[in-house]
Amino acid sequence: MRRLLYILCFLPAVGCTKIGWEDVPGANVYASAPYSTAEQSEVWNSEVSNRVSEWNVNLEEIGCIVPFVFTPQQGHAIVLVPESKWEHGKNFGGMTFRDAFGDGGHIDIRGDDPDRHDGALMHELGHAMGLDHADPANGPSVMNRYLGAGVLYPRDLEAAACVLGCGPCDNVNDFGL
Repeated sequence: MRRLLYILCFLPAVGCTKIGWEDVPGANVYASAPYSTAEQSEVWNSEVSNRVSEWNVNLEEIGCIVPFVFTPQQGHAIVLVPESKWEHGKNFGGMTFRDAFGDGGHIDIRGDDPDRHDGALMHELGHAMGLDHADPANGPSVMNRYLGAGVLYPRDLEAAACVLGCGPCDNVNDFGL
């Protein structure tokens, strides 16, 4: 039933909002650090590549098509934004946009705290797939509202598999599905 309701969200007459990008699975993503030095950009590129790979490898292991394809400068940008340019509120480590600027969607990650990048990246990639915040009362999740270390838990993978259509939706009722 949840999968049917999720599919209905694509119909304009229904009026619900899907938070994920339209081209997931298989969405091209790339790292962008427009305000950084070449060295910082290289580190950022590696961080984004590693986090995308982590989602992909874990989902492939349970039989899903990869949600993201890491490419050089093509597709959805994952942007490292310095604190001085951050416009999304001081309590946010990242923001996922769905075609806000005619770009098909992108992710902004606040760059002032490198220790939070992993958690923010993993969390925002979950939003790009269509996951909402998880209820912390149901256990740890990379999709809990307040970011942790960026660790994927089995319930994150179950929810992503449900959204991607390659797994059951039985135990994921707190991810906005």
